[in-house]
Amino acid sequence: MENQYSTLHTLANAVKELPNPSSYFCTPREMILRCTYDWATIYAHLILLEKEKLVEIKHAETIQFAITKSGLEKIASFEAEESELLISLKKTKVS
Repeated sequence: MENQYSTLHTLANAVKELPNPSSYFCTPREMILRCTYDWATIYAHLILLEKEKLVEIKHAETIQFAITKSGLEKIASFEAEESELLISLKKTKVS
């Protein structure tokens, strides 16, 4: 998984329990507490993800950002691929 998608995954995990995850805008502090990257790296990832329309960034008094529905779908596709890989590996070990 490319680094920016790791940041996207962290953002998705932060909002996954909310009723409408794409409507919640995170702050830099929330991401810094959850990520292993520094803020400069996280911000660079967010810019890349915004270009792919996977996150939305609001430049207010404090920058805020939210995962989009496309971003949630992208994470779901990664998780499905990982699941298929694990199943495939388990089948290979049993054989």
